[in-house]
Amino acid sequence: ASSQCGYNRQVAMPKSKTEMTKLKTAMADVPGLVWLGARYLKDHWEWLDGSKICSYTFWDSGQPDLSKKDTTTLFLCANTKSGRWRVCPGYDKSLPVMCENTPASMPCPVGALDYTKDLNLTKTPAEGFSQFRGHCYYLSKGHEDCHQTCAQQINGVCDIVGQEEVARDLDNCKLAVQSFSEIGGAGTTSQAVSSSHTGCSYLDSGSKGVKSYQVLLETSAESSGSCGAASGSLQQHMVCACSDTSDLSFPDHYLFMEGDTAHISGDGYTQWPFFIELNAAYTEDCSVSVRSNPTSSRTYSSSSQASSQLGGSGWTAASNAMGEWMQIDLGKEQAVKGVITQGSGKTSIGVTSFTVVYSSDQRTWTTASPHGGGSSKVFPMDTSSAEIEEEFDSPISARYIRFLVQTWQKTVSMKAGVAICGSRKKSASLLAAAAERDEAVDRPGDDDEHGLRHDAGGGARYEAPGTSLKIKADPSKKTMGWCTGGDSTSWSCSEISIW
Repeated sequence: ASSQCGYNRQVAMPKSKTEMTKLKTAMADVPGLVWLGARYLKDHWEWLDGSKICSYTFWDSGQPDLSKKDTTTLFLCANTKSGRWRVCPGYDKSLPVMCENTPASMPCPVGALDYTKDLNLTKTPAEGFSQFRGHCYYLSKGHEDCHQTCAQQINGVCDIVGQEEVARDLDNCKLAVQSFSEIGGAGTTSQAVSSSHTGCSYLDSGSKGVKSYQVLLETSAESSGSCGAASGSLQQHMVCACSDTSDLSFPDHYLFMEGDTAHISGDGYTQWPFFIELNAAYTEDCSVSVRSNPTSSRTYSSSSQASSQLGGSGWTAASNAMGEWMQIDLGKEQAVKGVITQGSGKTSIGVTSFTVVYSSDQRTWTTASPHGGGSSKVFPMDTSSAEIEEEFDSPISARYIRFLVQTWQKTVSMKAGVAICGSRKKSASLLAAAAERDEAVDRPGDDDEHGLRHDAGGGARYEAPGTSLKIKADPSKKTMGWCTGGDSTSWSCSEISIW
């Protein structure tokens, strides 16, 4: 059905009442039933673009009827007279197809390979790429895998999520091939087989006037999509999901966070990407605190006087009541050691105890505990003019600090600031380093056959067996990079600071 719609068109997917009304008008002169762009998958209906049918439906009476039918071959069709949806089983049911323009989307980069000269295709795709369910697909050369293909086509990396999507079943594999336009349609056979070599591929065996085209899906019990499976012949071309990484490079002085993965490729060596994964962690040094005393970015429950910064004239609530509050916005989330308070300097006037709640978003609030306060959440306060620092039981991470009045003498009034942790320390350790071509993630431990060599202090280097490239990371020196060279003693290395 999809192949009947042609270039820049797709099987109609009416996802709203307005779209269905327009479609009903368009198919009024067509007798009987027509195909729409959806099918049944295991336990739900899904549009051909991958989105589920849920918010809007237009089923006919007694539909969807899933009884006594092979639920692996159920598709969506519509009664042209009423527009109502029905279940139509079978791949070979000959019905007209309702088509619509393909909606505008983010374009995929045009691949660098020439499908006639580089891939020797006898039938040339109208598009240099296939855009299917949010992923960009390209065809490989014979005997090459998707790591190599993505590097050659767009200088990118293999998208494993896209690989799994296109290899989910034979229909997805066929639709992705057909999205190249001019291939995968009439005259193309399709087959799904079990194999240790997994993935979706397109076979073009046309030569000397005898042409044969096939969409092939190879899967195993352990895997469906794969980035490292190479095609088995010069006529077999893997359907490769590729991500363009040109706009995803880390900026200078980028601060690596926990779970970040860096893909490294050196000029002149882009046969496949490598990666280093670092475990980054912050530790707060709160042995020294820094006073934060902003004069603005303060709010109050009520106020008859509002100059609550340390050294100011003070905040006075409009009413003397428990629960009146003042709040300080630190501008960003910071490590906070405690709070600093200052009384009016007048005997028996002002707040004498309070609690502190903190938040990062002003929606979820947590109550802080005073250091050594046991189960009590209440902080005492002196009405003298001295600045007194009250530490929390442990440092907290917060942007908003709110002081809630508990007790007072004569007038609810006070001044306050915040004690910020003096410095942040960062440590990192190497979690993994591997060539994605090997499809292996190597963990710290003994040296192994994949080429990962571990150094003292958590550093490591990756020496790809049989190649002139290695990558390395040294958390103690805060660097990572790659090296190229001829032998083990003459490496030319480039390094970047990772924080």
